Amino acid sequence: MEKAKNCLLILLALACVWWFFLRKDDIYRPIYYQDKNNLTNYIKGPDFSSLDDARDWVYELNEIRGDQNWDYEIGKNPKPSKYGDIEICEETLE
Repeated sequence: MEKAKNCLLILLALACVWWFFLRKDDIYRPIYYQDKNNLTNYIKGPDFSSLDDARDWVYELNEIRGDQNWDYEIGKNPKPSKYGDIEICEETLE
C-alpha cells in the first residue's frame, strides 16, 4: 500500500511540474486578406496571446485600410511547414 501511495505522489508531482513549467501558452496569429476572392494577397499579423487581441488587430487594420471585400482568419499555435510560407495550425478561427 505504501508503494502505491508513493507512486501516486510521484505522478502527482510530475503532473504539477508539467503544468507549471512545461505547459505552453496558446499563440494566435491573424492573417488579413485585402480581397477575399484573392487569398494570395495577405498581411500576416504579429503573434498575440489571446484570440480577442488578434481579432482587435484585424478590425483595426481594416479600419485603417478601408478594404471593402476583406476577410481574415486566425491560426492557433501556428507551426512552420515544409511548404514555404504555409503554416500548420491546431485550429483556424474567426
